[in-house]
Amino acid sequence: MHDIPFSYRSKEQLIFGKDCHYYMSLPVLRNAENYLNENVRFLIDTGAYITVINIATSSMLGFDDLSSIVDSFPLTGFAGSCNASLKEIPGIVIGGRMLKGVKVAIPHEETKHNILGLNVLEHFNYLVDSENSIMYFNDNSEYKMPKELMSSAVMSVSNT
Repeated sequence: MHDIPFSYRSKEQLIFGKDCHYYMSLPVLRNAENYLNENVRFLIDTGAYITVINIATSSMLGFDDLSSIVDSFPLTGFAGSCNASLKEIPGIVIGGRMLKGVKVAIPHEETKHNILGLNVLEHFNYLVDSENSIMYFNDNSEYKMPKELMSSAVMSVSNT
């Protein structure tokens, strides 16, 4: 077991769902200046390579009008696969930071969850306190996790 020093600068409340997954509600930027009035609920998936915003959330936020970086690519995960568009949204607020220009996959088929993936989480060192349903964050430039503790990344999306 490694003794890992960890201090944090911010924390986010987690929601433990009936499906035994952790969720986090985060402000998402509609454009460079405005926050959404309501937070978007994301399933925390530390194994998902990319953040996924489902069709319903994308439409609600007006992201359907954003031009695609990639029009169609296969998005595969534990619940199946479908094609998705890769788009760049204005931003997400997490861990005390505003991340601008976040790339997200928007599946061509409706999916149940929005998924917070590694392309957002990689900006932080994070620690999940499951007992208290809190996720602690610190900028990843301040402490690098030992490589032997890193896990591999896979794309993930839920079709259920």
